[in-house]
Amino acid sequence: MEKLFLSILFATRELLQKRHFLILSLFVLAGTTACQKEPPPPPSSGNCEQTGFIEAVPCGDGAWGNLYIRTSNGYLLKPCRNLVQNFVPADGMKIRFSATDPNSSDPCITTPDTKYNCFQPAHHDMVKVITCIKAVEETPSNKCNTLATVKQVALDGCKWIFLLDNGVKLEPLGVPSTFVLQDGMRVRIAYDDKIKVASICMMGKPAKILCIEQVRLCGNDPNTCNPLNIGKNPKGINTRFTIQSAEVDANGCLSIGIGFSGCSANGRDFQLYWDGKQTPGNATDFVDLVLVDMAKEEICEAYFTTARSFNINKLKELNTGGNRLVARIAGYNEVIEIK
Repeated sequence: MEKLFLSILFATRELLQKRHFLILSLFVLAGTTACQKEPPPPPSSGNCEQTGFIEAVPCGDGAWGNLYIRTSNGYLLKPCRNLVQNFVPADGMKIRFSATDPNSSDPCITTPDTKYNCFQPAHHDMVKVITCIKAVEETPSNKCNTLATVKQVALDGCKWIFLLDNGVKLEPLGVPSTFVLQDGMRVRIAYDDKIKVASICMMGKPAKILCIEQVRLCGNDPNTCNPLNIGKNPKGINTRFTIQSAEVDANGCLSIGIGFSGCSANGRDFQLYWDGKQTPGNATDFVDLVLVDMAKEEICEAYFTTARSFNINKLKELNTGGNRLVARIAGYNEVIEIK
């Protein structure tokens, strides 16, 4: 009996020791777990609901150097930080993006814009952290390549119609509220007229507007439509800029998109010259134009884009024969048909 009692006592002591060890292990494990912080969740990527484009800003010094974001309603955003990997911005790139406010302690809020040794920081409307961004590739379905005239109508449910150059009338749907329409305004649009929506005022075909841009008209603003110079240009062909686009509207206004380096976008004096000659061909006649920058050269690394318009109705007077008449601009690979 005594041996049995001692065996039970010894077994009970071993169980108590094991229980104490187990309880102590649980306390240590709980303490260790409590000291380990969960990793912070990744920042919200957003859904890229805003639209805009990348713009080079003189003296800018954000997350992408002097490349900032110009929103579709005109605000200039300085990217404080970019949380999106593998995105490479480029001047003029159309984008969709989402952004949030930076923390008050974020160093990029107070970082001076001294990369270009400027006297003052670059202007911007707000500083943002980019949480979602992607380039928007233009396709035939969303590229603004259809010219139209805005017409105001006084009908119930209808205020505006778009009159295309081919005579088709559209009842526009989905024009951004930030794009202010005016009677007689010339616009470039992309649209979808296959939508299943009934006409409201029976003035045209309902169409969803996919994109819209204003087109400046010759004569409306002398600063946007300059005269064509006839004669030899005084400076010869220069290479201080690149011609990015060129097209003629129905009013004989040649709009040229220009990219150039310099210290600022102000004070650039672009002039268009025609030597007064016409080169005949078998089925096509040619006129040669030269775009000249009359301003003094500026030694700066900032990159700008601008547009200049020129009245080339004088060239239309040459188109009297049966041949097709086109204009060639020095330094630009495409020809411009003159109708």
